[in-house]
Amino acid sequence: MSFEITDSVEGGSLGNFLKNLSRRQKGTMTCAFLVLLLLLSKTYQSTTYAFFSYDKTTARSLSSTYSTPTFINIPSLEIALAIDEATISHGFWGINTNSASHLSSSPVPGEKGNTVIYAKNTPANFGRLTSLKKGDVIVIDTKDGIMHEYEVINLNVVSPTDSDLINNTEKEMLTLYTSYGFGDLKRFVVRATPIF
Repeated sequence: MSFEITDSVEGGSLGNFLKNLSRRQKGTMTCAFLVLLLLLSKTYQSTTYAFFSYDKTTARSLSSTYSTPTFINIPSLEIALAIDEATISHGFWGINTNSASHLSSSPVPGEKGNTVIYAKNTPANFGRLTSLKKGDVIVIDTKDGIMHEYEVINLNVVSPTDSDLINNTEKEMLTLYTSYGFGDLKRFVVRATPIF
């Protein structure tokens, strides 16, 4: 379908042009506008992503005893991703497009507390995370060359405002999460404990 502006559009006014459109044409233009908005919002999400509101006072600072995570391997899902450090800025969680992200204000593997790693819900990142099962193994490599193994103990779907699952813990814990559901309106969260 194409639109042709003719002499019947008085003075070239957009208002007059819209008056002359049929209901069907207006509906088509509305749909096209909504699709454009959706595409623009997805483009914006590729660089920043609002996941949870987060209380920074619950986060632990990195310890000099342990090393930052550099790689995640989930053998049962054939997920193997580099991990880069990321931060929260003005309530938005920085997210890497081609790798997983370690929330730099959360503990690192081997350290007491809740290590938080997240990635986009795409086939190349954490898109298959929802297929994990209790008992599956997750391996995190750290910069010092140590492999930390974790066993999945819990899988949850939560709202974006539910930050309880990313708060710090008394014992060592690994939390993975990604967006989930229609319009990415939910979060899929995986909890895992160390295998000793």
